[in-house]
Amino acid sequence: MNVEDLLNFCLALPATVEDCPWAEPQYANLITFKIGGKWYCLFDPDNRFINLKLQPEKIQELIARYTGATPAWHMNKQHWVSLKLEADIPDAVIRQLVTDAYNLVRSSLPKSIRASL
Repeated sequence: MNVEDLLNFCLALPATVEDCPWAEPQYANLITFKIGGKWYCLFDPDNRFINLKLQPEKIQELIARYTGATPAWHMNKQHWVSLKLEADIPDAVIRQLVTDAYNLVRSSLPKSIRASL
């Protein structure tokens, strides 16, 4: 999956907000995608990888199956996984995992916030 396709896919998910929250030069290009103020995806377009929040059992399954899936960079490794965009993970699988991350975070939001989205 290329950078532009990933950006467009994430932004097409309802109520997704894109943010670049860091001013430090080494992190300035990192992009977060969030819903209801909570991240579901961290994207590094320079290094072409994403971190996704997923169910722990799904993370272990991905790491075992794909060389492009590794414990999450700078994140809680139990709940986050890093995926290389140009590795052995099919685009359709990446899109499904982004959707799963989005749905996981959305479902964890308070009912009042979910209702307003």
